[in-house]
Amino acid sequence: MHPNLEVGNDILSLASNDKKRFFEAYVEPKKLPLKERIGGAEIFEELDKHPRGFLHGFEKGIHIESSEKNLKRFWKGWMASDDKQDPLQDHHTPFAAFNVTLNDPKKGIWRCISGDSIERTFREYTYPTAKSSSDRLPFSSVVTPGGWITFCHNDGCGCGQLLWQLFGTKLMFWWELEGDIMEMYGPLHHRNKGDFLRRAVKEWPGLKWTILGPGDYIVMNPGTVHAVLSPVNSVVGGIYLLDQEWIKNGSVETKISWHFDKIEAMIEDPSEDHENIAEILNIIEKVDVELWGRLRRNTTDHDLIQKLENLETLTKEKIRTIRNHKGFRENQKIHSKK
Repeated sequence: MHPNLEVGNDILSLASNDKKRFFEAYVEPKKLPLKERIGGAEIFEELDKHPRGFLHGFEKGIHIESSEKNLKRFWKGWMASDDKQDPLQDHHTPFAAFNVTLNDPKKGIWRCISGDSIERTFREYTYPTAKSSSDRLPFSSVVTPGGWITFCHNDGCGCGQLLWQLFGTKLMFWWELEGDIMEMYGPLHHRNKGDFLRRAVKEWPGLKWTILGPGDYIVMNPGTVHAVLSPVNSVVGGIYLLDQEWIKNGSVETKISWHFDKIEAMIEDPSEDHENIAEILNIIEKVDVELWGRLRRNTTDHDLIQKLENLETLTKEKIRTIRNHKGFRENQKIHSKK
């Protein structure tokens, strides 16, 4: 009865029928052990203060506000998914929660995480490090019910991202944003409709995949196209990262230019299938440009500083141009109606 059952089964069939290709594409995740095991109690504490609302599990795009009533609705659906009950029944409706900010060191998921361990593990990267000893490393998590499958998507092109499994299990697929993938993924970039994961797993070159359990993580390069299948209730945390080599070798410059090309194509031909462009630009400003600035302020490499300054200047000019375009305003009208 699960609406995603056919997609999930088809993907697993592809793997079993093409074992050689899938064995070669497998990537062993790295380990960053949790201080304590995260359970339902910690997840409940985190969601109890979640300000950004919940997302209907099978009608993507329908948001409901966070409230005591809706938290109970979320939890009923979460338990029904875990018990393998029919998710199509109204009283079993599962929801997902995105952008759940983890920021209280004494409650919820943070209580089970060693911030010092994260700092030591990722000190070679530039990322939102604590500004003082009283601050905590800011990152957010996604809480999904069993059976959740995402579109192929990327979370930006100006920096990389770490995905750290905190609870449950996820099957993850990804493709580096280069060559053929730029061409094949380009028409699907930031669209919120369409089932193209099966085709991507079957046909796109450069497939990589892994299975993430609690404490497992991977680091994705800028622009990486990825999709996630959650066979059970699960929680994954995300941290944005910046490696100075991505700036030096031109990877970020190439991918952010591609990113803007696709956004400009969206504003030239606005569609209801497009995601909210304002939100895309906000991520570029608040994540990419912020990390570039942090790296620029903390390096003495003059060539690197120049590259970062050029990136920041060109990016801000592009954002201003897009926001002043009539297609951007049309995109905002479409999303205001939703």
